Amino acid sequence: MHRPRIAALVAAAIDLAIIVAFIVAGRDEHNSAADGTSFAQVAAPFVVAAVLGWVVVGIQRADPLTPSAGARIWVVTLVAGMVLRRVFTDGGTAIAFVGVAAGFLGLGLIGWRAVWRAWRREPTTAQ
Repeated sequence: MHRPRIAALVAAAIDLAIIVAFIVAGRDEHNSAADGTSFAQVAAPFVVAAVLGWVVVGIQRADPLTPSAGARIWVVTLVAGMVLRRVFTDGGTAIAFVGVAAGFLGLGLIGWRAVWRAWRREPTTAQ
């Protein structure tokens, strides 16, 4: 397997972990039941939407480790996730929920890429 594929798989796994953390935090905050079926019902729209975001990034042949790719994945995950949640699970899309989701997912999906980019950047030396 090539390094870019491994990097993309790791990035996708990090994105999935962020989405799971978002769902777990929300369910914990609202004292929701911890059964697997209801967890999957809440998570599925956002996971499917993130996959769509990755498809967009793939079609554009963008480097999935860049903050701009993270921004594309974030927008698709947020918008499509809310639409899928509303249509298929009859879940709420209250303005406060959309705001929290936008903040959490934005910080997560773009944030880790920005930190990664800054950490990987080679220091410049003045001549």
